[in-house]
Amino acid sequence: MASTLRRLLALLYIFLAGLSPAVAAENGLHHRLSVHLTPDRQQLEAEDRIQLSGAGARALTFVLSPRAAVTAVRVDGRPLPVDFSGGRLRVPLTGADPDRVLEVAIRYTAVFDDPVPVLPANTDNPGYGVSGSISPDGTFLLAGAGWYPRVAGRADTFELTVSAPPGTLAVTAGRDLGAETREGRSLSRWQIDQPLEGLALSAGPYRVQRRSAAGLSAAVYLFAPNLDLADAYLDASLKFMALYQDRFGPYPFPQFAVVENFFPTGYGFPGYTLLGGQVLRLPFIVATSLGHEIAHCWWGNGVYVDPRGGNWSEGLTTYVADYHYKELEGPEAAREYRRELLRSYATLARPDREFALSRFTQRVDPLSKTVGYDKGAFVFHMLRGQVGDAAFNRALRDFYQTYRFRRAGWDDLRAVFEKQCGRPLGAFFDQWVLRSGGPQLALANVTLRPVQNGYQVAGALTQTPPYYQLDVPLTVFTATAHATHSLTLTGAAAPFSFFVGEPPLGLAADPACDLFRRLAAEEIPPTVNTLKAAEQVMVVLPDAVVPELEAAADLLVRSLGLQKPQLIRAAAFSADLGHNRSVLWVGAAPADGLLAGRPPELALDPGGFAVAGRRYTDGADTLFAVWPHPRAAAAVGAVFLPRAHRNGARAARKITHYGKSSYLVFTDGANQAKGTWPAARSPVAQTWP
Repeated sequence: MASTLRRLLALLYIFLAGLSPAVAAENGLHHRLSVHLTPDRQQLEAEDRIQLSGAGARALTFVLSPRAAVTAVRVDGRPLPVDFSGGRLRVPLTGADPDRVLEVAIRYTAVFDDPVPVLPANTDNPGYGVSGSISPDGTFLLAGAGWYPRVAGRADTFELTVSAPPGTLAVTAGRDLGAETREGRSLSRWQIDQPLEGLALSAGPYRVQRRSAAGLSAAVYLFAPNLDLADAYLDASLKFMALYQDRFGPYPFPQFAVVENFFPTGYGFPGYTLLGGQVLRLPFIVATSLGHEIAHCWWGNGVYVDPRGGNWSEGLTTYVADYHYKELEGPEAAREYRRELLRSYATLARPDREFALSRFTQRVDPLSKTVGYDKGAFVFHMLRGQVGDAAFNRALRDFYQTYRFRRAGWDDLRAVFEKQCGRPLGAFFDQWVLRSGGPQLALANVTLRPVQNGYQVAGALTQTPPYYQLDVPLTVFTATAHATHSLTLTGAAAPFSFFVGEPPLGLAADPACDLFRRLAAEEIPPTVNTLKAAEQVMVVLPDAVVPELEAAADLLVRSLGLQKPQLIRAAAFSADLGHNRSVLWVGAAPADGLLAGRPPELALDPGGFAVAGRRYTDGADTLFAVWPHPRAAAAVGAVFLPRAHRNGARAARKITHYGKSSYLVFTDGANQAKGTWPAARSPVAQTWP
């Protein structure tokens, strides 16, 4: 009773003081945070006046950057000795009045000088190891940088004021209360009423534009050279916000903002995305990637991920954003996207390296990306197939409504979907979330024989251990129609036999790629990702040293993340030397022994090259292509051929972003053509003449 009374008194005090009710939450603090930025010294000075209930706590331990120097600590105006080491600041609350709100005031300075990449070669880890950087070019501070004192595991509210040099505005989550110039300094004020477990901060010479429609607000904070992008980003932001609000529920933040960063990033935070200036100008960002980040306002930033048991938000966001856009294009585009997900997974997640979705936390390399994003999206696609469209959409709305601004895990997702479809889904989630990998399927002993009035198709569908429980669609194709039968597979094999009224032309298991599985090697045309995943790569350079070409080759190797490649000159290459490893040939047509594996769609000659039916002879053209190695089943051959050496670097930097493509053509560094070679055959398909 006494404890309840103390909480009621604390709530009354907060109400009378006009503070956010979140201050009273046992797990939440309220920060009145004032920050003074000095970019030319890469420094901030700050005072954080933190308000909390005095009930229950004898001490608080704050996380603050080890690079900080704490100059003063006070509790309700009473100075305390500073107890700060190893990034931990301990503040005793002994003797605090349990019936009132306390104020802990912390003054400190800190230097944040992480080096930032200007033109990063490799973007597999989007953070580049940068957590905090203050410079004349801009300010970038992740919550993990420890730029303000926080208690781990608590979701806090904020009143934030940032003082910066004139013309510099600060941006964070929450409500923008405006900026003013005072005493030669720019003051930006923000209010964050929704408790957040971590707060990021950016600052720079922003120009701000806003737009509203149907009760939704969008804003852009751009540097002057990119102001011409404002209209496109404002219109697209409002479009995506309305799309997801209709589907999932009310948009959870005061606005959505597109904020420019001074180095290349692609972050999504509550209510805004932080994109590098060069990233903003990529044509696909506003059409697709922006929608992905806005969807995170519901999944990951609206409903928080419970770190125990894996991160579900990237898979769900990929499915309701990137995949959804392909669905809007049509069934064939959606099917091809699913096929690409399977190819990426089989290429990057080798059986000895793959791990379960329940162990995925964040993207740090191609392997973690293909597990968390690609397989994660596929699991939601299969879940939708299990429960039906109506129940799937109801469950997402229910999940958002139930866990908005709360932590949720895979088990919570399962419970909501079970509620909406009315049946248990434990076996589904155990199989696809807790287990690593996927089933490997094949047709076996398929026969076709004439019978009265038609044909009998028979055989078995097999899988390798460990076995999955699967309902696999089997489709028979004829000249005029197709028929699909569902086959339940629980062990090593499931026999099938069915009648067809006219001569069948083909049989395929899961031809629409609705089921996650590990593809066989012959189903996976070599791609950029295949080269990126290669364990051993030989890079063959021209005999004559050409500095521009050598620099482009080095950039390409680094951007692809190739580990310790063997570098040789063309004169030293022999078929025997390159017989058991992938080979990347630079600057000229490869040796005939390596070219033997190239597909017929690719031709190289001294006057240019031809790919997919088109010939290129312009000096500004650059080719990158990957094909099966003629002598090593697990390796590839590849060529990087800039017809003008000066264009090599411009294309080399971009190739890594086209991981699902077998060939790429660039003109003056801009992509002109891309594609994937046809698959050789499939163990889950049978054709008849």
